[in-house]
Amino acid sequence: MELGSLGQVLDRIDRISSAPLGMLSKRECIRRFVGFCERLQPILEQLDAGQDVELPVTMATALVGIGRELQRAESVLEAYKERSQFFVLTHCLALTKTMEDLTQSLGKWISLLNCGGLSELKRRIEDLSTEMQHARFYVTDAEKSSLDALEKEVKYDFLIVGVLWRDLARLIGVEPTNSRALEEQVQLLKKEVTMVDVSMDRELDQMRNILKIVEQVTAEPQLTRMYSYKESAEEEPLQPFESFVCPLTKQIMKDPVMIQSELTYERSAIERWFKTCAEEGRSVTCPATGVLLASTEMRSNIMLRHTIEEWCQRNARIRIHKALSQLSKSSSMKSLAGVEEALDSILKVCGDGPVTQYRLGKSHFTSSVLEFWRKRVAGGSQVRTKALYILQRIAADDIDSQECLVEAGVLKAAVRSLSSSHVYEVEGALKLLLEISKKPEFAKLIGKEKGALIHLLGISSNSSGNASLSVLADRTLRNLEQIDSNVWEMAEAGRLEPLITRLCKGPEATKIEMAEYLAEKIFVNSQKEFVARKAGKVLVHMLSANSMQKEAAIGALLNLSSLEENVPVLVKAGILLPVVEIILSVPTSSNRLRGNSKEQAATTLANVVAVAGSWETVQIDSEGNLVQSEYFVHRLLGLLSSVGPDWNSKLLKILIGVASSPQAADNAVKHVVTGNGIAIILTLLQTSDDAHRQHLLSLLSVLSVRAGREISQAIAETRHLQSLKEIVKLKNAEESIFAASIIANIPLTEHETINFLGLEMISWSLATIEELKTRRMGSARVTSSMLEALLGVLLHFTRCRDSQAIDAMKQSKLFSQFKQVLQLHQGRAWVAKQRAATGLGYLSERGLILSPEVMASSSFRRKNNWMDNLFSCFSSKNSSLDQAILADSVCSIHKRRCDPDANFCLREAGAIGLLVELLEEDEEQASVQIAAVEALSTLVSSDSLVEAGVREISRARGVAAFMKWFQTQRSGEAQEKGAFLVERILRVEEHARLYSLDQGLIRALVEVFKHGRNGARKNAEAALAHTDMLSVVSGKSSKNRR
Repeated sequence: MELGSLGQVLDRIDRISSAPLGMLSKRECIRRFVGFCERLQPILEQLDAGQDVELPVTMATALVGIGRELQRAESVLEAYKERSQFFVLTHCLALTKTMEDLTQSLGKWISLLNCGGLSELKRRIEDLSTEMQHARFYVTDAEKSSLDALEKEVKYDFLIVGVLWRDLARLIGVEPTNSRALEEQVQLLKKEVTMVDVSMDRELDQMRNILKIVEQVTAEPQLTRMYSYKESAEEEPLQPFESFVCPLTKQIMKDPVMIQSELTYERSAIERWFKTCAEEGRSVTCPATGVLLASTEMRSNIMLRHTIEEWCQRNARIRIHKALSQLSKSSSMKSLAGVEEALDSILKVCGDGPVTQYRLGKSHFTSSVLEFWRKRVAGGSQVRTKALYILQRIAADDIDSQECLVEAGVLKAAVRSLSSSHVYEVEGALKLLLEISKKPEFAKLIGKEKGALIHLLGISSNSSGNASLSVLADRTLRNLEQIDSNVWEMAEAGRLEPLITRLCKGPEATKIEMAEYLAEKIFVNSQKEFVARKAGKVLVHMLSANSMQKEAAIGALLNLSSLEENVPVLVKAGILLPVVEIILSVPTSSNRLRGNSKEQAATTLANVVAVAGSWETVQIDSEGNLVQSEYFVHRLLGLLSSVGPDWNSKLLKILIGVASSPQAADNAVKHVVTGNGIAIILTLLQTSDDAHRQHLLSLLSVLSVRAGREISQAIAETRHLQSLKEIVKLKNAEESIFAASIIANIPLTEHETINFLGLEMISWSLATIEELKTRRMGSARVTSSMLEALLGVLLHFTRCRDSQAIDAMKQSKLFSQFKQVLQLHQGRAWVAKQRAATGLGYLSERGLILSPEVMASSSFRRKNNWMDNLFSCFSSKNSSLDQAILADSVCSIHKRRCDPDANFCLREAGAIGLLVELLEEDEEQASVQIAAVEALSTLVSSDSLVEAGVREISRARGVAAFMKWFQTQRSGEAQEKGAFLVERILRVEEHARLYSLDQGLIRALVEVFKHGRNGARKNAEAALAHTDMLSVVSGKSSKNRR
C-alpha cells in the first residue's frame, strides 16, 4: 500500500510537475499530461486534509492504481528527457500514444476516488476523470509530413536535403543557423542509433536517414591549391582554391576583406566575430591565429574578389555547358535519372551569382525544361520541382532574366504545377510566380494565364493545408492586386478585398468603376454581407457626391440591399436620407441623373423597408420626418398619380413595406387614408396592366388589415367588390391571394355578401380549399396564404342570417370543413386555424338564432309545428319519433339527435377536443386561442345548456386546459372572453368547489374585476361569487350560486 498512499502520490505529482524536461515539456502530449497532474494535486490535497482515519477500501485501491500509473509516467519522462531531440522526433508517435494511454488509465483510477459528502469536490473529480478518459493526443501535421519524408526510400539531393533539414531543425526547436546546438543533437543521435532496438525498424530507418542528411549538409568543399590551376584541363571546372574559402564559414567568399593580421575573411563573418568579442568583453583577436588585434579595420581584398568572380564565371560556363548537354541527351533518351543529375549540377551553378543565372536564363535550358512539362513524364514531379527552384533563382531580382523566362513560356508551366499533388513542386511554382509577379507588367500576364488566379486563391484560402504554401500564394496575390484587370478576375473568383480597398481608398474614377462593378456582379449571400460591412458607408457617402458617383453607388446599394441581413448595416450607414432625397428630387441641369437611377433608389428603399425593425426611427430629412410620416407618405401618393407604371411599381413596394411594419403600420396606414390613397389605388387598379395590378392589390391587402372599413366604403362607391371576386377566381396565385385577403379583411353587409359575392362563392371556395390539400398552388407560402384568405372570405357567410345562405352552408358541409382545418399540422397554420375556430363559433351560435322561416325552408325541417322543431338540436322535448332514437345517438348537450353540418353541433362534429388542443399549444397564439374560447363559449351561451356544455368541455379535458390558459392572459380581449366562460363553468357546483381554492384563478379574476371593462368585470364578479370569494375582494356578500 506504500505505493498508493496519499503522500506518495502527491510526491510523485510534485516530481513530475517540477521535473526539468527541457524541450520535452513543449510537446503537446507532455504538456497536457502534466497539466492534468497539476489539476489532480489540489483534489488529492483536499482529500488528504479530510482523512483522519484509515482510507476507505475503494479510495485505497484507486490510489494504488494512480500511483502505479504515475510511476510509469515518471519512467517514460526520465527515459525521453535524456534522449536527443531527433530521437524524440522519430519516436513522437510512440511517445504520444504512450502518454495518451497513461492519461486515459489515470482517468479511470481517478473516477474511483470517494469524496464522501463533498459535492463540489465530487464534481471536480468527475469532470477531471471524464476529461482524462476521453483525452486524445496527436502529433502535428508538420511532424507527420517530415516523418513521411524520412520514411520514403528517396535519393536525397541538394535541394530536398536543404529544405528538409531546415524543417527538421525547427521541429526540434533549434534555428537552422545554430550549428552548435544542431551538432550536439547530431552527436547524441549517432550514439542512440547503435542502442535502438532493431525491432523498431521504422524509427531506426528514420534516424539513419537524418544522419545521411547531416552528412550532405555539412560536407566540406573540395579544395585545390593554387599551383594546380595550370594542370586543370580547360574544359573541366576548377575546384575552389584554399584562398577562396573563408576560415570561419568554410564557404567560398563573396565579399573578402583583409584585417590587421593580413588574413582574409568573409566580411559578414568577421563582423559577427568582432561583435561577439565586444559583447563578451574579450580582447579582439584574429579568429584563425589568436593574435591580438589593435584595430578592427577591414579592407576589401579587391584582387581576390575579382579572382573568385573570374573563377566562378569560368566554372559556371563549363558547368552550364556540360549540364545542358547532359539535359539534352537525357531528354532525348527519356532518362529521368540523367535529367535529375543535370538539374542538380545546374542548381549548384545557380549559387555562383547573378551573371551565371542570367546566362542560364539566356541558354536553351528553359525550353528543354518546358519540353518535359509538356510531355508530363511519368514520375517527373521531382524533375519539375528542381527545375522550378532553378528558374526561381534565375528570376531572383533580375528583370532581364525574368523577361527571358516569360518569353519562353514559363508562366504557363508554373501555373500547371500549382495543381500538383506534390507539396515541393507547388512550393517551387509559387516561389517562381512570386518572384516574377514583382514587376507589374509580368503580374498582368500571370493574371491572364488560365487558372492562375483560381489556383492561387484556392491555395491561399486552404486553412487546413500547408501554411507556408498559403503564405506564398497570398504574397503572390498581393502583387497581382496592383493590376486592375486582376482585381476583376479575383472578384469573380470570390476575393473581394482588393476591390473593396480600391473602392474605399481609390480616386474618384476608381470608386465609380468599382461601384459600377458591384452593381452588375451576381453575389452569393455571404459575399453581399461582406461587401456591405466593408464598403456600405463608402457607397452611402457617394450618394451625396456628384451625379456620376450617385449613379454608380445607387446601383451597388440596390444589389446589396436585396439581402435582408444587410438592411440593418445599410440603415446604420445612413442610407435612408440620401436615397429619399434622390427619389423626391426634381431634376435640374446640375443634378440630373441618367438612366433609371431614381427607380433604382426607389427599389433600394423598398428593399430596406421590407425588413422591419431597423429603419422605423431613422430620420429621412433635416426636418425630422420618418419614412412613415405624413409628409413622405403623401409625397409618395402624389408621385403615384404622375409617373409611369414602372415607377409606380417601385413606389407601391415602398408603401407595402412601410404599411407592413408592426412599428410603422398604424401611422403609415392612417396617412394613406388621409392622403386619399385608397381612391388613388382603386383608380389605378382600373387601368393597370397585370404586373402593376399585382402590386396595387398587394398594397390594398396590407392596408385592409387596419383600414378595412375605409376600403369597404370606397369599394361600395366604386363597385369594385365584383371585380375583386373575379380576380380571386382567376387563380393567378399572387393576385388571387391579395384579392381574397382584401375581401376577407374588409367588413361586408349581409346584402353585399349574398348579392355581390354570391352564395356560389361558398362551394367554389371549399372546392379550391380541397384542391389546395391535394395540389399546391405554387410554394408552401402561397398555398398557406390562399387557404387563410379563402377562410376569411367564408367567414362573411357565417355571419349571415339569410335562410338561403344557411342552407348553402349546410349543403356544402362548411362546418366539417372548418373542423378539418383545425386538424392541419403543416406549418402549424395559425391564421387558418384562428379563422376556422371563429367560423365554428359563428355557426355554432347561428344555430341558436335560426328564424322560423329558415326552419320552414330547410330540408331538415320535421313536419310538426315549427315551434316544436325550432332548434331541433337544442329542444328538450321528446316527440314520439325522438323516443325511438337510440340513447347513443342522442346529443348529450341538446337532448336530440344532431347532424354536425345540418345543426352546426360542435359535439357531434368532434370539434370540442380540437378547440381545447389550441388552448394547450406551447406557442403564444393569442388570436387563435381567443377564437377557440369564443367557439367553446357557444356551448354554454344559454342558461339551460350550461351544465351539459360544461360536462362536454370537461370530458375533452377542456376545463383544466382553459383555466390554466385564463390565468396566463393579460390582454383585455382575452380576459373579457375568458371571464365569460369562467363564470359559466363555475356555475357547476363541482367545479366551483374545485377551483375555489385555486389562488392563481382567484388572482386572475380579481385582476379582471378591478381593471377589466364593464362586461368582463360583471362576469368576474359573478365568478368570484360562485367561489364565495366576492366578499373578500369587494366587501359584498356573495350571492347564492345558480
